[in-house]
Amino acid sequence: MNKKEVAHVLEEIGTILDLKGENPFKVRAYYNGARIVESLDQDLEELVSSGKIAEIKGIGKALVDKISA
Repeated sequence: MNKKEVAHVLEEIGTILDLKGENPFKVRAYYNGARIVESLDQDLEELVSSGKIAEIKGIGKALVDKISA
């Protein structure tokens, strides 16, 4: 998947969590993660394969797991 597709999926997850009434901080993390991924200058696949995706501010463990899956 390219970064635009990954960002779209993260945004959809955020929307679903919001509709389910999940914790607002969790919902916001997915929306913020979507924006961060879409604005990356580096290649997303390379960041994931090297593990450097976890070093990006705003991308926590849960998002790393989702993006890496």
